[in-house]
Amino acid sequence: MKSKVIATTCTECNKQQQTHIAYNPDKINHILHLLLSVCTMGIWVLVWLILWAASASRTKSNIQASVVGRSCKYCEKETLILLS
Repeated sequence: MKSKVIATTCTECNKQQQTHIAYNPDKINHILHLLLSVCTMGIWVLVWLILWAASASRTKSNIQASVVGRSCKYCEKETLILLS
């Protein structure tokens, strides 16, 4: 499990704060994909890139979902949003 500190803002009081979250990034076995790419003479690289891109977007979704439901430390309402 990884953890990260991100900037969030409250939609009620408009105050920014740092929020500590924990999330599970998707793991890609790069050694396996490298071996498959060599065995298929590079054809597997396309699959590897698609999986890698999908993994990155899922990790971002997991981080955003972790922020939902967190309470603001100033007004104590569950209205935090992730700053990009």
